Amino acid sequence: MRRSRLLLTLFALALLGVSASVVLALTRPSEDTVATSGVVPQRYVVAVGAGDRECQTVSISKGSADVVRVSAAGRQQSIGPIRLSIRGRGLNERASLAGGLAEFSLSTPLNSGDHELCFTNAGRRTLFLAGEGPDVLATEDLTAEVGTYSLWIALEDQDPDAWWSRMRGMITRVGAVVGAPLGGASGWLALVLYGVAIALALLGGAAAACVARRGDVDGRGGVQASRHGSLERVAVGRWGLASVAAIAAASGAAWAIITPTFQVPDEPAHYAYVQYIGEMGKLPGGSPELQVYSDEQVAATEAIGTNALVGRADNRARESRPGFEAALENSTALDSGNGGGQTGASPQPPLYYALAALPYRASSWAPLPVQVLVLRLFSVLFFAATAVMVALVVRELFPSFVWAPFVAGAVVALQPMIGFISAGATPEAMMDLVAVGLVLAAVRGLKRPTTGAAIAIGLLGGAGAVTKITLVALVPAAGLAVGLVANRLRTAGRTAEARRAAVFGIGALAALPLAYCAWTLYVGRGLFPPGASPGLLPAEQIGPASAREFISYAWQLYLPRAPWQTDQFVYLPLEETWIFGWLGRYGWLDYGIDGWLRDLGMYVIAFFAALAVSGAVQHRSALRARSAELAVLVALTLGLAAVIAAGGYQYQRNTGLPFEQARYLFPLAGLYGALAVLATLGVGPKLRPVVIWLLFLLCSVHALSGPFLTLTRYYA
Repeated sequence: MRRSRLLLTLFALALLGVSASVVLALTRPSEDTVATSGVVPQRYVVAVGAGDRECQTVSISKGSADVVRVSAAGRQQSIGPIRLSIRGRGLNERASLAGGLAEFSLSTPLNSGDHELCFTNAGRRTLFLAGEGPDVLATEDLTAEVGTYSLWIALEDQDPDAWWSRMRGMITRVGAVVGAPLGGASGWLALVLYGVAIALALLGGAAAACVARRGDVDGRGGVQASRHGSLERVAVGRWGLASVAAIAAASGAAWAIITPTFQVPDEPAHYAYVQYIGEMGKLPGGSPELQVYSDEQVAATEAIGTNALVGRADNRARESRPGFEAALENSTALDSGNGGGQTGASPQPPLYYALAALPYRASSWAPLPVQVLVLRLFSVLFFAATAVMVALVVRELFPSFVWAPFVAGAVVALQPMIGFISAGATPEAMMDLVAVGLVLAAVRGLKRPTTGAAIAIGLLGGAGAVTKITLVALVPAAGLAVGLVANRLRTAGRTAEARRAAVFGIGALAALPLAYCAWTLYVGRGLFPPGASPGLLPAEQIGPASAREFISYAWQLYLPRAPWQTDQFVYLPLEETWIFGWLGRYGWLDYGIDGWLRDLGMYVIAFFAALAVSGAVQHRSALRARSAELAVLVALTLGLAAVIAAGGYQYQRNTGLPFEQARYLFPLAGLYGALAVLATLGVGPKLRPVVIWLLFLLCSVHALSGPFLTLTRYYA
C-alpha cells in the first residue's frame, strides 16, 4: 500500500511539473502573424506595372490583424513606394518599400474572414503580386523575369493572444485543412494519443523510480515479480516492454496525424518511390526521361499547398475550401503511374519501398493524404519495434537493473525528433529498426554464441545495406560481430561450429547486397542511379578531392576545429547540426526549439552527459566485461560517422550546401538508450530514483515541445 502511494505521489508530482511547464510555455505570447498571401515568393499571380492597381484576397481564419506587412523579394535595387487600400474600409495609405519592407498600421483591426487588399504601384519598376485567392490556385510562374520584385503579404497582430487561448482553434484546424485524412476529429485524436503516451511514460517513470528505490533483483538479476505492486509492473518485465511499445505507437501515430502531408524531409520523393513500385511493379529512377512525379501527386501537392509551406515558416497549412477540395478529389482520377523519374530517393536501395508498396496498394483507392497517412502509420510500427528493441538491448547489457529496459525504451519513444522522423512516409524508421536489431543480435550472440546467432547478425547487416545507403555502415560492425561470435565458439572448444558460424555469418551478410547488385546489373538499372540534385557548382569552383581535406572535414563535422585546420564550416556542426538538431528541428528544417529553451536544453544535455560519464566510471568493471559488445557499438558508431562524413564532403564540394542532419544519427538509438541508463547509474542508490524521476519529467516536457511547435507552425 505504501509503495502504491509513493508511486502515485511521484506520478502526480511529475504530471504537475509537466503541466506547469506547458502552462508556462503556452501563456507566452505566440507569433503575431495571423495570415499571409499563402505561397512562396517565387509564385506570382499578376504583374503590377507602374501606376497600375491590383488586388489580392487574404483570409484570416482565426484572430485579428492590425498591421499589414509587405515584403519585397527580388534583385537588390531601389524600389518605389506602394499605396494600399482595403475594400470596404476607406483606407488609402502610401508607404515606401525602402529596404524591401513596408508596414501599414490599421486603426480598426481586420477580423476573421476574407479581406481584399489592393495595391497601387507608385514607383517605376514592375512589381509582381504574390499569392493566391481563398479558393483558387496560383496561376502563373514568372520566375524567369529579371529586374522585377514580388510582394508577399502578411497580416499581423501587434498585441497577440496567449498561445493557450488559441489552442482550441489550432487543434480544431488540424482537421480543417485541405485533405485532412481523419476529418474534424484529427487534432483531438492526436491530442488524446499524446496524452496517453505522456501519462503512461510518467506512470512508468514513477514505477521505475520506486523499483530502483528498493533494487528488486534476485541473485541472477531477474525480476522478483511477487515483490512488485500492480502499478509498478508497468515498468518491469513484459509489461514494461508493452508499455514502451504503447508509448512509441501512441506518440508516433499522433505525429503522423498532426504533421501536414509532405512536411517530413524528403517525404514527396519517398512517396513517389513507393507509388511507382506499387503502380508499375518496378524501381524508379532508371531513365532521366521519365516524369519525376506522377500526375496525381503533382495535382494533389498543388491542391494541398505543400510548396507554400516548405521553407516559409510564416505560412500556415491551407484551410479547406471547396475549390481546393475539388482539385484534390479530381487528382485521384489522374495517372498515378507515370512518375518514376529521378529524385533524391532514386539512388536508395528498395527494401523499405517494396514493403511499403503493400499498404500503398491497400489504400490506393483513397486520396493522396490518406495514402500518406497509411504509409506513416506503417512506419510507426517500425518505430514502436525500435523502442522495444532498445529496451531488449539494455536488458542484455544491464541485467541486474530490472527497471533499466523500460527507462531506455521509453526515453527513445519520447524523443520528439525520432518520433517526428519515424512517423513520416520514409525509410528512416526501418533504418533505425535494422540498426538496433543488429546491436541486439550482436549482444545476444556474444552472450550465447551459436551459428544461428552469427547468421542473424549477418542477415541484419545485409538488410541494412539494402534499406538505405547510409546503412552500409552496418557492414563492418556486422562483420566484426560475426568474427567475435566465431572466436567465442573457438575459445569454448567448439572449433567446427566456429568455422560454420564464420562461413554462414559472412555468407548471410553478403547474400542480400549481392542479390541486389546482381539484379540491378540484370535489369540494367545501375547500382546507384543518379538522383535529383539542388544544382552543381560551376566546374571551376569544384576543386579536387583530397584525403587531408576529407579528414579535416570529418573532424570538424563532429568536433571543434583544431588550431592547425582550415575552416570547413561557417558554423559549429557539433552544436548547430547535432545538438540543436537533436533538441528539435522539424519540418523541412524551418522551425524548431530556439532561444532560451535551446540554451536550457544544452545545459540539460550536459548535465546528463556528465552523469553518464560518472556511471561509466563507477561501473567500469561491468563494462570491461562487455568489451566485445562495446567494440561492436564503437564500430557501428565510427562506421556511421564515416559514411555521413563521406556523403557530406562530396555533397558540399559539388553543391556548396550542407548535407548533414541530426536524423542521420538516429540508427544509434540503442546507444542513446544505454547512455540514459548509465546517467541514472551515475549517482548512488539513494539518489537514483530522483534522477530517474527527473529524467522522465524532462523527457516528457521535451516530448510535448514538438507537437506544440508544430501546432503553432502549421495551424496557428
